[in-house]
Amino acid sequence: MMLKSITLIFFFVLAITHYSQSQIKADTSRGEVGDEILINIIIPDSITATGINSLNGKILITNPTVFYPDSISNASDYFLIKDDVFNNNDNVWNFEIEFEKGLDSSGEINIHLYGEALAGTDSICILKFRNVKLNDIDINDFDAVVITHTSGTPLPYIRFAKLVNYYSNNEESFPSIWHYLIDKPSIVEFYLIDVRGKETFLVNLGEQSEGIHEYIFTLEMGFSSGLYLMKLKTNTGESVVPFIISK
Repeated sequence: MMLKSITLIFFFVLAITHYSQSQIKADTSRGEVGDEILINIIIPDSITATGINSLNGKILITNPTVFYPDSISNASDYFLIKDDVFNNNDNVWNFEIEFEKGLDSSGEINIHLYGEALAGTDSICILKFRNVKLNDIDINDFDAVVITHTSGTPLPYIRFAKLVNYYSNNEESFPSIWHYLIDKPSIVEFYLIDVRGKETFLVNLGEQSEGIHEYIFTLEMGFSSGLYLMKLKTNTGESVVPFIISK
């Protein structure tokens, strides 16, 4: 009887050990500065369950000047319930993804972490996935490697501010609405650039907090019809978007 109990305990411990040590893997990813990079995370089919599966944990980034996460999604053909990635700071991120696996589903599951390849003198970044849980069960730590390159001399690190979108090609006295995104508090200025490259200062909005903001631009007299660039300038980067003035 005792031998039978010991045998059952042995196989129970073996099953748990196999589950927790069944390694989730991540591919090495490469890209040029400014590109969107995809990191493929591979989950073995043997450690998932039919129904809803949840994967979450932390990502420790060794060189945030090389890679900046943006989003996470399920690349396999499963119904996606939740996908979230957010940062505590530039080096520490949290992620969570939930997907539903059907009865007839099989094969490894691919999760894609997307992010931007950033300029920098360093070109290698290690993403350390820690405190990872799959369906509330601890999973062994795993790492991903991002390798970036630049054309020509590597530039100093810049996290680009972005003009997200705008509404309406502008006419005199008719406002156009611009949205811009910054990820650090920064002084924000706008300029208009004509086809000759001449910059005209428009406004200094002072220091703005991180996030998405709105700028309403009303054209004054002195600008002829044609193609321009709307330029957003911040402490950490610049962004330009084509802009048509019609009269």
